[in-house]
Amino acid sequence: MHTTRPLPRRGALGPTWALACSALLIGCSAAPDPQTDTTWVPLVLAESWQPAPAGADPMAHPTGSDVLACGRQDWHPELDGLEIQTTHCNYAVVQQLLLRALRQGDPLRVRVWWQTLVSPEPVEGHLALLVGEHLVWEERVRIPGPAASREVELASPLSAPAGATVTFHLHNHGSNAWNLNEFALRAPSESTPAQTPADNTQPEE
Repeated sequence: MHTTRPLPRRGALGPTWALACSALLIGCSAAPDPQTDTTWVPLVLAESWQPAPAGADPMAHPTGSDVLACGRQDWHPELDGLEIQTTHCNYAVVQQLLLRALRQGDPLRVRVWWQTLVSPEPVEGHLALLVGEHLVWEERVRIPGPAASREVELASPLSAPAGATVTFHLHNHGSNAWNLNEFALRAPSESTPAQTPADNTQPEE
């Protein structure tokens, strides 16, 4: 069972770092841990998300005449993460390549946030993050609802090579804004990503 943890206290990483990190988690992913000399290393890049091919969503595909798929115009990099606007759509599936290899049990962190959620009637939003066909994290959110953020630390449920496909799935109702701010691995601070941004734009088929 995944554990949702509160955001770090401002004083936890020292005054300089605390001032640099806003309430929306800007630039906090590379903060070194002075106790263990490790850091959270990104597993995806905000600018590298691509639309998933038709039928490539590992989650159950919503059906019906009311399903409107989001296109490239509906998402963009925002505050070091990916923001999806659902003003003109209600279903998004984007993918990119995993930057580093994972081993089962590796410590992972997922950070997401959303603005105030609106809908003409009570419904449920669904966010999910997958590597290959394996579900890493998901959450169902009541709509309408207040703006909120999540920081989840969990053990990797799978082993996967660098270059495996990472999928972010969103099913929403109403005109809302959702942000996947971070998907990261805790690794020694001297570690570097296995791929460059240029290498990370085409998910494997």
